[in-house]
Amino acid sequence: VTTNVDKIGDVTLNLVQRGNTNHLRDNQAVNSNVCSVAFALPLKEVIDNDSISADVSYDVLSNDAKVRAYYNNGDVNVKLQSVYNTKSNSANSMAVLTYTTDDIKASVS
Repeated sequence: VTTNVDKIGDVTLNLVQRGNTNHLRDNQAVNSNVCSVAFALPLKEVIDNDSISADVSYDVLSNDAKVRAYYNNGDVNVKLQSVYNTKSNSANSMAVLTYTTDDIKASVS
């Protein structure tokens, strides 16, 4: 289920029963149930740059809250992600830099 809510952006609710295909993740059958909600953040009102986007999501079953920011400009893509587990109070972050041409795709994380 995806909808667009004014001032929030796209809102996606993902419910998948174990053994069925998760169309939001690699179109693969999942080994466990999925229940998550994601919000695309409308940064256009804050930052006048179409190359920057962000989203937040929460997975109900794993208790993982994610904040992701993306920068895409030509052949260069940057992804920043922070994950916080609300049950264990643990957190981690990562950054991925990807350079892509017709012949080469190189990523560093």
